[in-house]
Amino acid sequence: MQGDVSPGDMIYGATVLAVALPVLYGIGRIVGRVKNGRFERAWRPLLATIDGAEVIADRGGGAASSWLTGTYRGAAVFAHMTPDVRHGGQIHTVGLENRWEAGVRDLPGARDWSVRWSDSVLGIGTTGWTVGADDAALAAGLERAGVREIAAPLGRGTIEYRARPATLVLHQDIRPLRVPAPARFRQELDVLLELAAVAAPLNRG
Repeated sequence: MQGDVSPGDMIYGATVLAVALPVLYGIGRIVGRVKNGRFERAWRPLLATIDGAEVIADRGGGAASSWLTGTYRGAAVFAHMTPDVRHGGQIHTVGLENRWEAGVRDLPGARDWSVRWSDSVLGIGTTGWTVGADDAALAAGLERAGVREIAAPLGRGTIEYRARPATLVLHQDIRPLRVPAPARFRQELDVLLELAAVAAPLNRG
């Protein structure tokens, strides 16, 4: 009958698969090492910026992103780069971005809040940093504390505080760069620490 698979065909298919899997695995490891090497070279200018700097490859297996961790002015900080991803992570979007994050860990707080850059469209909306929080009183307090002015030197982007896992993170597209210059990285961390200090008394649990 048509469609029947002979034992010989099954053995052949199993043999091909047994040979191909190790080859594909080896190719994947080589590609991963190449990508990790590029990440390590990209991180080098920033290693002296933070104390105890450590580069960590993404555990996702594809080596598509990389982390830098350490301390800065006594705070636990990190950075994360994911180059060549589609804007917003959507397949239908046009163009790529080099997604960059700089953040501070271990910042206790009761509620989430953010400072986001937005652009007006055909005169509708506002252009600049806007403050957001689920709690209206917290948003008003952050506004009065001047968080928009503190964030202004960073240009476009999003700064988000998440009570869980207690982190304050800057998100930006920095294409064509993979990482910012050391002076810029220090500026980002300084701004995040200033925002954290301003928000702490307003966002206690």
